[in-house]
Order: sequence, then structure tokens, then C-alpha cells
Amino acid sequence: MSPGVNSLEVWYFDRKDKKNPYKKVLTTRTDSRGDFSLGNKFKDYETVFLLSKTDGRASGSAALFPKSNRTSLDKFISMKYDASNYVLVDTLYRGKQYYYEDDGYFYRKDGKLTRRYDFFFPDITKIDRRNSNVKKLVLAIGGGSAARTDNDIALRVKGVLNFFKTKTKSSMGQKNGVVKQASDFMFRNCRKNPNSPVGRWPSFQEMADTYAKYGFLPVGNCTANTQVAAALLYASGVSADKFFVSKFHYDMSWYVEHWVLGVNIGNRWYSIDPQHKNVIKISSAADFKKPYWERYLSTQYDYKKPFEAWLLPGSHIKGLVTLVSYVGSLIPMFFVIFCFSPIFKWLGT
Repeated sequence: MSPGVNSLEVWYFDRKDKKNPYKKVLTTRTDSRGDFSLGNKFKDYETVFLLSKTDGRASGSAALFPKSNRTSLDKFISMKYDASNYVLVDTLYRGKQYYYEDDGYFYRKDGKLTRRYDFFFPDITKIDRRNSNVKKLVLAIGGGSAARTDNDIALRVKGVLNFFKTKTKSSMGQKNGVVKQASDFMFRNCRKNPNSPVGRWPSFQEMADTYAKYGFLPVGNCTANTQVAAALLYASGVSADKFFVSKFHYDMSWYVEHWVLGVNIGNRWYSIDPQHKNVIKISSAADFKKPYWERYLSTQYDYKKPFEAWLLPGSHIKGLVTLVSYVGSLIPMFFVIFCFSPIFKWLGT
């Protein structure tokens, strides 16, 4: 640890508790040299997470794996920046972290934009809308002409989520059967061989061909759900400036990612999780203002602080930022994605 007395929280992962698996079991302190020992208290634990909190520094985190005899750390250093354009901001899981301030906006230090269209959205700008399978899939999601108004966008989101409710099936853990066949078919051109990792995500044409052949689309984890949802939303006519794929960490270790859609309605960004397809009910843009919209979001997810955004072709989005309100101290409120627009509004959930 850094020299001096530091507060140290000890957390562990409880696999049996599906709702709140991360539990803080101990708060201790280091000695004046920054050294500490946990003794044999956690010797039977698979994973123990350490979270240090030191005044004037970003919280530091590390993991120990007692059952695997990895029980020591040579270096456990928290960050400190002296530059005036860095500020410490409270986060949901890891205490205070540094954000970079630029012209009134606050960026996560490791926040980034990704424009790898060839990998995430291959050939999406070349959709053959005359193809019968493409027509069938676009019709199934309620797409068509360009979505020009907030209400148009809301209805396209509704169409995509309704499709997810009725026309997708989980491929997670499927080793046999029609869902496995559909998944293999949709990814048939995405791997060098059946056992190799994907070289890209399926194109919209491959999704359309799969839907025509099987009557549904196979989706796996949050990454697959969101990639498919983003491709469908784009094909339905929603501008790339109005949505993106949002990636963020959702546990105190910050090792695990969750992926959702960020969609702009009324100059305000909303997190839309395709895996919550049975919870969200949309009939018009007005539904985005209803209180339940905030309440449906799971408290275990830090939807407010994405660290990476996948952009789609044609997007003018230029930054991934967290807005901070000066109310006595710096309090993180919510995130905004900004582009070439003269209007920015406070967002949040």
C-alpha cells in the first residue's frame, strides 16, 4: 500500500446469493508503512477483493485467491493526480475515482469510443432492403422509413423490444437442439472453424437469413443481446446519433462488464437493457418520462457511468462523459453522450 495508514475494505463473492453476491465482510487498516495482513480468516475463500480508501487518492482495488494459494500482494497502489483538470468523483462500487475535466464535462480516465464497424456491425450500411429475408425481418421489428421524431424513435424501440420478447431465444448453454442449430447458422461465416473465437459479429443479412429459416434469432449473453438489438434498431431507421452500445462495470471488482443500449429521447439519454425486455413497456415517447422507467433499472448495475461506447456508422457522437453537480462536494449524477448538438440537458436515472 501507499505509505501511511490506509482504510482497507475486504469483500468476497457469494455464489449462493444471486441478488447481492458481493459482500463486505471486514474493514481494517494498514500500519504506517502501508503493510497489512488478513491472517487465515479467508483461507477457504475462492476470491477476496480488497478496496483501499485513502484521502486525496483514487480508491485502489485488487483480488486475492486464497484457495489457489495466491494470498499476497507486492504492490497495491492507489492513484493520485496533481493536475488541476483531474477531480475525484464518487462511484457506485469503487469509492472515489479520477475523472478528467474538459470544458465543463468530466470523462472517465479510461472512457473511450469504439468505431470498429467491421467487427461489431459488418455491412450494416449495405443492407439489401430488396432482399425478401431482410424485408421480413425489418417488418417484424416495425421498421421502415427514417425515424425523425422522438415518438418515431420510441416506437422503433418498442418494436425491437417486442421482437426480443417473442422472436428471440437464449442460446446460453445450448449444446443441442434447434437453438444451437440456429446459433451455428447465424455465426456460420463468423468463425474460421466451429471451435474458434468469432472474427466478427453476424451481419444483418445473416440475422435476416437466420430469422427466415428458424423463425427466431438466437441471443446469448448481454453482449449478444445488445449487439443484435443495436443492429435491429439501426435497420429499423433510427439515426446512429440517437443511440449507441454502452459498456460499464457492475460489481465492486470492476472486472465484469455489462452491456446495454443508450437511446436518446427528448435530448435525454436512457439506458435500455434488452435483457429486461419483459419489464419495459413503451407505447410512445411520453412513456420515457414515467417514474417506473428509473425504478426498473437494477441497483446492482452502474448504468450511470459507462466506460466505452460502440458507435454505429454515421454517428457524430464525440465523447463519453459523466456530468458532475457542484452541491457542497462533487457528486456524480449521470452520464451524457455528446455530439454536434447545440442543446445538452441533464440526464440521469
